[in-house]
Amino acid sequence: MSNIWTEIGANWPNMVLAWTALTLVAIAPGPTAMAIMGISMQRGRGAGFLFTAGCMTGAFTWATLAGIGLSAWLTAWAAGIFLLKLAGAVYLGWMALKAFRSALSSNVLDLPTSESQRKGGLSLYTRGLLLHLTNPKAILGWAAVITLSQSGGGSIAVLVVTLAGCLIITNIIHFSYAAIFATRSAMAAYRRARRWIEGVLGGVFAFASYKLATS
Repeated sequence: MSNIWTEIGANWPNMVLAWTALTLVAIAPGPTAMAIMGISMQRGRGAGFLFTAGCMTGAFTWATLAGIGLSAWLTAWAAGIFLLKLAGAVYLGWMALKAFRSALSSNVLDLPTSESQRKGGLSLYTRGLLLHLTNPKAILGWAAVITLSQSGGGSIAVLVVTLAGCLIITNIIHFSYAAIFATRSAMAAYRRARRWIEGVLGGVFAFASYKLATS
């Protein structure tokens, strides 16, 4: 046990560097954060949490694969990363299309009922999961975290603690987004500016899809 704490103590600066990098990436308003904000404002805290749970399950999946080395193998396999980029571009394009259709619609959405939230729970969770699993940047991000944490030759214990810390950080940040943007004031603002918000979301998803398809 003392050896484990000695390893962690020796690699502490690298672990903090990895956590800092992950925090900055998670805070940045990318497609995942924007989707969480939009769904939370549109459908409330419960829906936002379900969608976020799907995203965080995807994050846990990539973190686990990165920890056992499969993400490094996938990034080295050109066909694999190409197919993942293609899937991500298609899925983001589909989300962009949905957002643009909502922006063009004149229908004012009703606030969600508990029954509608319950029926759509699995769909929201699945959408969040697919959004993260089809994001090649997630693979590269977790691979970078591992590289930073292991730059000093850390042990498995250092790797596990680093990944656990990263998962805690990303969960706190994204669930906070869901909670903040599901407040009554945020939902009221969404209803007033629904078309503009959906148009911006559509633009973000479309741009991200284009970047994935052409990178």
